[in-house]
Amino acid sequence: MKTNMIENLVFCDVEAHIVTKVDPPSEAIGWLRCTFLRESDPSFPGNEDVCKIHLTVLKDYRRMRIARELLAYACEHAMKYNRTKFTGALLNDAARKFLQRIGGKEALAFRISQLQLKDVDWELMTQWVEEGPMRSPTSRLEFHSSIPDSILEDYCKVYTEVLNQAPRDELTIGDEVFTPEKWKIMEERARETGELWQTALVMEQNGDISGLTDFGYNKAVPTIINQYLTGVQEKFRGRGLGKWLKAAMLLKIREDFPDVEVIATANATSNEPMLSINERMGFRLKQESYEYEVDLQKVKEYLAKDQP
Repeated sequence: MKTNMIENLVFCDVEAHIVTKVDPPSEAIGWLRCTFLRESDPSFPGNEDVCKIHLTVLKDYRRMRIARELLAYACEHAMKYNRTKFTGALLNDAARKFLQRIGGKEALAFRISQLQLKDVDWELMTQWVEEGPMRSPTSRLEFHSSIPDSILEDYCKVYTEVLNQAPRDELTIGDEVFTPEKWKIMEERARETGELWQTALVMEQNGDISGLTDFGYNKAVPTIINQYLTGVQEKFRGRGLGKWLKAAMLLKIREDFPDVEVIATANATSNEPMLSINERMGFRLKQESYEYEVDLQKVKEYLAKDQP
């Protein structure tokens, strides 16, 4: 087992472990990634107790105490960073059962959905785009591959606001906060990894950003686009801005990215307004999953009881 590999990222520290087969061919059969926000990150207040973990063991190697060993490392790292709870995503039944054994809870249900472009009702999407300026005649829609400095501060405020209005259910984490400095770093890292980041905005006559949506495209995976946040400020809702934004973005994807076949996105299961728009666009459920929480103390108690 390779242990205690530290990757220093821009906004967080990462501790990772990889479990490999002893016999050749050597290959990874399990891995752990623990992520810790740094105090310099604007999202740190309210999340200072959180250790995000990604723990995976390949199916053929489960029930061999590999997950337990990795979880023990996660506890060591959490204590080193003074964190008191773990969060992460559950993507299969085996992970859900393991979570139950260690005393965690499924705190937020979410849906991973996909839209096949061949199945899109393009007439309906065109109708939504035409309805947008009719219902909001003083508003305009803009596309940006990089947010201009002239609106970046306001954009970060709106992005932070609408992102944190999404349902969290029983997930007890703090807000995710974006600043111009952080956004510029994120854009630069996206360019370095080959990801094209595209944003659509609805701008009001007085300069307010009323709504936004964004997606990421990487030439290394030319048939898939990942749809990220779509949000409308509360005071501007009820005008169909969400439909306008998402339909306009979809038409732009068809025009600018002809190789794309699938749009993938994730939403909280309790986010009924956004799920309703997605379903009318043609998004269909690909996978149901959960964000979980578990206290460090409960994990330590489980490990103490589960001694070999």
